[in-house]
Amino acid sequence: MKRTEMEIQILAVLSHIWAAVVSLLSTIWGKVVAVALLAGAAFAPISGLIHLTVAVVIIDALFGVAVTIKTKGWNKLLSSRLRDSVIKLFFYLLFIILFFLIEQQLFEEWYIGCKMVFAITSGVEVWSILANMLILTPNLPFLRLFKKIFTSEMARKLGYRDWE
Repeated sequence: MKRTEMEIQILAVLSHIWAAVVSLLSTIWGKVVAVALLAGAAFAPISGLIHLTVAVVIIDALFGVAVTIKTKGWNKLLSSRLRDSVIKLFFYLLFIILFFLIEQQLFEEWYIGCKMVFAITSGVEVWSILANMLILTPNLPFLRLFKKIFTSEMARKLGYRDWE
């Protein structure tokens, strides 16, 4: 059976693709990359929620570090507090992903539950960020409007029982 030039080219391309796949999956890091990409594709519908959650937790951690340095100094910066941010991020993402997986089985493309979990967890983080900003810059006009609302949060962050 004689093959045409186009068939030979298609077979050559398929052969190169197969060689690349075998090469990728022949190493442990190749397998890790493949699994990571598979997970990324599976959670693509909520990737924005995941990215925003990571961003607000990182921003809150940075502001928390700034507050600690401003109020207590560099020597009071604890790795355990930063580790708490990583643990908090893990649980935030866990709840968002769990709600996503449950909703994926029950409904098709609504994802209201994981969006509500995102809204609540991000709201908590934004609340903390605003309180940290008020500690860092107490005379910022926009934030001064909310000073009464954030007094208990600021007291908690600064280690005071009563904040006036």
